Amino acid sequence: MTQIEKAAAEKRSVTVPVRVTVTEKIKLKTLADEAGFTLSDWIRSKAIGSKPLLRKPSPDREILLRLLAAYGKASSNLNQLQRSINRKQYTEEFELPLAYIKSLLMEMKELTEQLRNAFGNSN
Repeated sequence: MTQIEKAAAEKRSVTVPVRVTVTEKIKLKTLADEAGFTLSDWIRSKAIGSKPLLRKPSPDREILLRLLAAYGKASSNLNQLQRSINRKQYTEEFELPLAYIKSLLMEMKELTEQLRNAFGNSN
């Protein structure tokens, strides 16, 4: 079997409808959440022992991942600005966008405060 055929054969494209009560669904969802899995992955692992594709991040980890992504975006913007300044620093046409720099620095300060709070360090 080629790699393409194998990938198509392993693609999860078939549903298996199962009727449960509202109470049962709530219990299943709670158990899946406690295990850190999606409901489908948790049921699949219990029924046939398959390994889940990904673990769901805990709420704390999800917040930290979002903050990290925002921090990376702001850092990238600062880096692009710095590169632009370095390339054009000797031309008279170049104007330093102070408002943009101030907004990026404020964004970085806010993100730093949020990260400190998330880690329980407000200093």
